[in-house]
Amino acid sequence: MAYKCRAYPDAEQVSVLNRTFGCVRYVWNRTLAWRHARYHGEQVKTNFTQANAYLTAMKATEDLAWLNEVSSVPLQQAIRHQQLAYTSFFDCDIAPSRSTRSSGTCATPAAVSVVENGCAATTVSAPVSALNRLDFPLFGRPTRPKRTTCA
Repeated sequence: MAYKCRAYPDAEQVSVLNRTFGCVRYVWNRTLAWRHARYHGEQVKTNFTQANAYLTAMKATEDLAWLNEVSSVPLQQAIRHQQLAYTSFFDCDIAPSRSTRSSGTCATPAAVSVVENGCAATTVSAPVSALNRLDFPLFGRPTRPKRTTCA
């Protein structure tokens, strides 16, 4: 069962939320840049423990002492979510899975449907890269999209 609720924070709560979201965004971006620099500079992958230690080191510096003003839980969750994103992206099993369930594998779709007015109006068959960006072939005439009628 799911419930919808709406919060009406006062001015002080809005300030705390904005500060927390800003710190989470800063930690995410700074940790991502650090991971990127480590991988491309030293050819080293970064695990959660190392990223969490980097967060502790960031909070210990004088320039970033303002990170201590917010709860550490959202900051650690940002690093955990980043680690999950990295693990899901780089440890993806492209080969066919031995199990009958497809939850352990990832694959790119063979076709993409464009939805207009609530129904699939156009289906384009094209390879889709890992970043979910359409890559259309550059040679020959472009393929004509298949039109479907919506009842």
